[in-house]
Amino acid sequence: MVCEQVIQVARQADFDSEAMEREKGRLRLKREHILKQHREGYIEDEEMEEEMASVELALRALEFHTEARLRSLFHILLIYYSIRDELSI
Repeated sequence: MVCEQVIQVARQADFDSEAMEREKGRLRLKREHILKQHREGYIEDEEMEEEMASVELALRALEFHTEARLRSLFHILLIYYSIRDELSI
């Protein structure tokens, strides 16, 4: 039962990581697009700075979420292995 839960969490983490990587890629492209618009004179400095700050904040939030998910998965695995070892005794 615990093993099934660990596998389910691992699968969910893998799915989430794929979705997060796609989102990071999308945000990186958006950052490049903003810089291009600024370079070509379509947006002013202030608008570029606001847009870049928004993209950077979103990227950092994704990175934080990824790290938190990995820590949670690692913690679940530690609990699983400690329970498994105790039951083996």
